[in-house]
Amino acid sequence: MKTQSSMQRALRFGFVLLTTLWLAGCATKPPFPDEVVQSASTVPPPHVLSEGGGPLPAGPLIWGGVIISTQNLKQDTELTVLSFPLDDDLRPKSEEPTLGRFLIVRQGFLDPVIYAAGRVVTVVGKVDRIETRKIDNVDYRYPVIEAQSLYLWPPKDKSIPVYFSIGVGVHGGF
Repeated sequence: MKTQSSMQRALRFGFVLLTTLWLAGCATKPPFPDEVVQSASTVPPPHVLSEGGGPLPAGPLIWGGVIISTQNLKQDTELTVLSFPLDDDLRPKSEEPTLGRFLIVRQGFLDPVIYAAGRVVTVVGKVDRIETRKIDNVDYRYPVIEAQSLYLWPPKDKSIPVYFSIGVGVHGGF
């Protein structure tokens, strides 16, 4: 009897250990230093600044969204981004309603094939101006954030989930 209970405990421990390691491997956070994240705010969101809602914030902001376009300039790269609220891991939630658009300016070259339309980014930086540009025939006021830190999220895994179980029984499904 004692051998079986020791074996059961070992199996439970192994299962808990494997589950913990598996879940830890699934979590991805951008590599922003903690002090940068703690000093940054998501408020005000881009659409508030676009609508002329008060002065530009003095402190750093943390925003994210889906890249609309990437343009390399002489010394900088400019990303046009459709903003979304951030989840607890600071990843934009693209299934939520949009928070407007904004521009990211990053010093240096960013490859437009890598920073392609549809990719997801999170940025920490300061808004230093508002630029008016056209979206079709409409003037749109873009908050421009100078990137201090920029994170390009890996594409979400769309693979079929793998189920693992130990036990005796019959499993059926449709």
